[in-house]
Amino acid sequence: MYRSFLTVVSILGACYGIGGILATDPLLAAYGITPDATAVVAVRMLCAAYLGVAVVNWLLRDAREAEVVRANAIGNAIGWSLTLAIVLLTSLSRLLSPMGLAGLAIQVLFTLGWAYFAMHQEERRVASTA
Repeated sequence: MYRSFLTVVSILGACYGIGGILATDPLLAAYGITPDATAVVAVRMLCAAYLGVAVVNWLLRDAREAEVVRANAIGNAIGWSLTLAIVLLTSLSRLLSPMGLAGLAIQVLFTLGWAYFAMHQEERRVASTA
């Protein structure tokens, strides 16, 4: 289950990251943001970070060391939780476009997924071999 979750998260993160870097103006327009030079740079930096996290998650899909899996899950849970809080505050101020509302659904699902894996590591432990 962990490997499947990381596969989905990695693919979506990479698509969003690459798409945001290469097609910044259409992405901003989809969110109802007027693309000015500052917004374009900020979105490209954010999408580069998404791409980097996607690659790390992809490379950790087969990790077996409990400490590595737990650290990755906790780090992602914190990042996604903070982003979810920001998106929720934005939605309360009625600044979200329909695309933003779709993003909110993804934020909730990914936050719950990462929180689950941060708290349930016993299934990932590998029996020590002698």
